Amino acid sequence: MKGFILKSDWTTIKNLFLVAFIFVLFFSCTSSTNTAKVKMKVDSQTAHVNLGSDVVKVGDTVKLYKNECEAFRGIIDSSQGDTVHCDVEYLGSGVVSRLFNNEYSEIKTDGSFEITKGIFVKKEEVYSE
Repeated sequence: MKGFILKSDWTTIKNLFLVAFIFVLFFSCTSSTNTAKVKMKVDSQTAHVNLGSDVVKVGDTVKLYKNECEAFRGIIDSSQGDTVHCDVEYLGSGVVSRLFNNEYSEIKTDGSFEITKGIFVKKEEVYSE
């Protein structure tokens, strides 16, 4: 025995540090995000989203967007398959009308568009000088 820690023990220790690092990175990045997805459409102007009480409060303004994507088959190199280009389209705004818990809330839009699949929501940042 050349040392106190065997080679296989070092591998185990490195793996534990890697798992701990990923765990900390994941939870530090996801705990208070200001971007959410529409999880359930209630009606054409109301939806449940995954922005909770840890991020928003009733009355907060949110902006709603949708990715408009186009696929181009083999434009650059046919061996690469389809190329997808997406543009983010601003749809309108809404207001947080109800909080369910620290993960979900309800929003009502300004009525200028209809809630559809693929819409995402961003909390509007308020800057004070």
